Amino acid sequence: MNSMIKKTLQGANLKQTKARIAVLSALEESKVPMDASEIHKQIQKSNSDVDLATIYRILEKFEASGIAHRVNLNKDRFHYELLSLPHHHHVVCKVCGKVQDIQDCDLSTVEQSVKENLGFAIQNHRLEFFGFCKNCS
Repeated sequence: MNSMIKKTLQGANLKQTKARIAVLSALEESKVPMDASEIHKQIQKSNSDVDLATIYRILEKFEASGIAHRVNLNKDRFHYELLSLPHHHHVVCKVCGKVQDIQDCDLSTVEQSVKENLGFAIQNHRLEFFGFCKNCS
């Protein structure tokens, strides 16, 4: 077992079950956010017998314990990615569904405006852009 996976589960006070290790490994290996069924398919490739309902429960537990978070890609289900990834946003093609990360995230002016105008202390933010990739536009 990857020592980073072990540390992640220990840090969240979660038992190191075969299913949790498999889900966490799938999320670590992915370059884009994954939904539960995509995680299930990935896990099945390694002959793991984790069922889809268990994956949903694990994702809820990971979200509650700060290991992963939901990403709304305007599809029919939520996608998940690890919170340990560097802060980023996504662009999503409305035609082919391609998802790409955006690393540049200078929203300091917007955050300052929200703080000054609304008196709201922002702790974090998420932002997704929807449009057409160069192949579909």
